[in-house]
Amino acid sequence: MKKSLSILITVAILSLLIGCTTSNTSSRPLAAYSIFPADSSTYTILGEVYAEGEVGYLDLLDEARAVYPGCDDVVNIKVDVQSTTVFSFFTSVSTNYYVMSGIAISYK
Repeated sequence: MKKSLSILITVAILSLLIGCTTSNTSSRPLAAYSIFPADSSTYTILGEVYAEGEVGYLDLLDEARAVYPGCDDVVNIKVDVQSTTVFSFFTSVSTNYYVMSGIAISYK
């Protein structure tokens, strides 16, 4: 009887800890820097570029230079973040996934 009761209590505790896990994912814009150089005769637009993950401006610029070898700068930068939160009985864990985009340009 004691063995059955201890197994039942163990299963009940484990089901509380495991059974109360849920996930929440949301995506939202984080920042936008929609600025082009004033004099459009001084640069050429090469195209759009994207970088994802734990990234910053230099990662976006490296990606632009890999796609467009003559790239000098990235303008019109937008940053979106996708947040995922996993809730458990005692804790919650949040992770952020960033998506950056911009326009690669080459100065004349």
